[in-house]
Amino acid sequence: MEPAPTRQPARGAANTQLFSFHAIAGDVPNGCNATVNGVQIAAEVGKRYMEAVTRSSGIFRSICTTDWGTIATDIGLDAFTVRSQFFLTRTCDPTTLKVTVNGNLKTAGVDFDYDSASNSIIFKASAMPPAGAAIVASYDAACL
Repeated sequence: MEPAPTRQPARGAANTQLFSFHAIAGDVPNGCNATVNGVQIAAEVGKRYMEAVTRSSGIFRSICTTDWGTIATDIGLDAFTVRSQFFLTRTCDPTTLKVTVNGNLKTAGVDFDYDSASNSIIFKASAMPPAGAAIVASYDAACL
């Protein structure tokens, strides 16, 4: 019988860029007021929302805004931005790192760089993987 596969956390010290929390809430620090269809409304401060946004590098916008088009654009563009940085699950021995995109071997220093400080692969602008690409990094884990 084969052992069950181990699960890697979706977030953590090495995976902080995998998730962003966006919020549309009452302005910090005092909330806000707006007139909607001739009716005055008030929104309480969204302090906890702002904290989640800040911790996840998300986007915070006021619910009292009159420009909902900008909010939709800002959050929509962020949701569909192509990622250039991919975090590895184990500390990498960079001398053994091989990266493929859709089965095609990529060249370190030409197509991507390995960033040891963040233990991640950062693709160069000229070699960005397309959306939905299968990106595989194989390497030996570094012994600490």
